[in-house]
Order: sequence, then structure tokens, then C-alpha cells
Amino acid sequence: MAKTIHDLLIGNLWQPRPEQIQQLQDKFDLARPALSSLKTIAALRTPATMLNTNLSASSATALTDSINVAAKLEKSQESVQEKPSAPALEPRKAKLFTPPAPTTASPPPIPTKTKPLIDNWHTLVNTASNCEECNLWQHRTHVVIERGNRQAKWMFIGKWSSEQDDLQAQPILGSAGQLLDKMIAAMQLNPENEVYITNLVKCRPLDTRNPTAEEISCCSTYLMSQINLIKPQIIITLGSEAAQTLLNLTTAINKLRQQIHYYHAIPLIVTYHPDDLLRSAHLKKGAWEDLQFALRTFQELN
Repeated sequence: MAKTIHDLLIGNLWQPRPEQIQQLQDKFDLARPALSSLKTIAALRTPATMLNTNLSASSATALTDSINVAAKLEKSQESVQEKPSAPALEPRKAKLFTPPAPTTASPPPIPTKTKPLIDNWHTLVNTASNCEECNLWQHRTHVVIERGNRQAKWMFIGKWSSEQDDLQAQPILGSAGQLLDKMIAAMQLNPENEVYITNLVKCRPLDTRNPTAEEISCCSTYLMSQINLIKPQIIITLGSEAAQTLLNLTTAINKLRQQIHYYHAIPLIVTYHPDDLLRSAHLKKGAWEDLQFALRTFQELN
């Protein structure tokens, strides 16, 4: 069966093939440019009789319908192409995760109980000797309060009683005491007459453990009363425990050394405890530098 114009158009409604254009040109006596696009085909809406052809009525109708379909499709394509495209969305910027800043808060300082200070030596010694504020009293031999001169200008404060201290009722004895006395003598001071020596805690902890914060707090009133009664011109703390308690700090001892601190307007110098020097001999040089710094500070005050 011979193909109709309808068949030729249905083959490709969007763009006629070259051979289709040639066939249409030959059959309908049309110039080539007239069939160069679907827009021109859309213009061929006149009945078949207007094309000077001998097409049958059914063929003419089929041709007209095909041309109408092609025109509609072309118009639809133009509307799609002419429709303004939506603005391109900018890519969403990812939010950078910023980790929370690490907290730098230091642990709370060693608590101290706010009891009234004791204003005389008799009451202080009697109260401390019979103290049962914490559990340390259950294992002590003696309450270790002091050695030296109560009118001294120099006050040395250690940490807590050793076994020798507990047996002899005097602070910083044994090997640590001998080293401390030599250090004091090197400062041109008499350990018995020109200095006053005491400890932060007056009882010996059992099994060489460190006292708890509560135990240190229970003894703080005695130490503060001693300072108030002596009224020294300068205080030397031996070890971090005494320094941190009096200064109400938790700073490491190496960051407290070689500076003038104050306890109630009294200059306070921080150095190592003799126990630390016996364990780590390389610290002795630093301890001697601290004592020389204390001497210069004392001389400037006087």
C-alpha cells in the first residue's frame, strides 16, 4: 500500500527528514524553504484544494489533522523554551562545627572552717592538745604544735607531722628537720631563737597518707591563731600544701615560687619542703634561691 502524506509526517513530527521534505516538495509542488521547519508546516492549514492537489477528501483531512498536531506540538515546545527558568539555588553552605571551648575552671580551693581565732597561747595549746575535731586524734601520740621562738620575725610552716614529730611532739624533726636547720643556719639565722616552726596539720595521718581537705580545714584555726599571735614579719611556706591553704589557691608550687605573696599583709615566700629535697636532690638549688629571695625581701622591708 502506498504511503500517504500523513504517514510521512507521523514519522518525525519534530524535524522532517531530508527525504521527506523532497517527497513533499515533489508531490505538492512546494519550494524547499517552505518545508524547512515545523513552523512552516504549521502554516499549511488550508484545505487540500488550496494546495492544487488531487488528494482525496480523506487524505486531505489526514494531512490537515497532522499539520494541526504538528503546530500544537511546536507551540508547546516554544512555550517550554520561552518559559523563564527558575533562578538557580545557591548551594547551602555547610555550617562548620565549632567544638565547645574546653572548660578551664580549676578545682575549688581547700576549704577552711571559719572559727574565731584563739587570742592567747595557753588556750591555743590546751585546745589543740585535746582536739577531736577530726579522726586523726585517734592514732596520734602527741599533738605537734611548735618549736622555736614565739617572738621570732621569721615563721616557717610545714605540712603535717611525721613519725618522729609525733613521738617527740615537735614539728619537722628527723632527717628533714636536720636539713631545714642547716638551711636556716645558712641564712645566718638561729633555728632555736630567731625562727618559729610549725605545721599546717598538728596530728600525724595514719599509714603516711595525706590528710583530707576536711582534716586540713579542722586544723586551720590553730595555724591562723598562731600567725595572729606571733605576728611575724615574713612567712616561709614549706611545700605546696601550706602555701595553697594560706593563699587559698590550687596553683602548682613551681608557679608560686620566686614571688612575694601576702597573707593578711604579711609577705609570704613559697619554697620546697625538706622532704621534697631529700627525695629530689636537684631541687636543693631552687630551694636555696628561694631562701635568698626571702632574705632580700626581708631586708627591703626593714
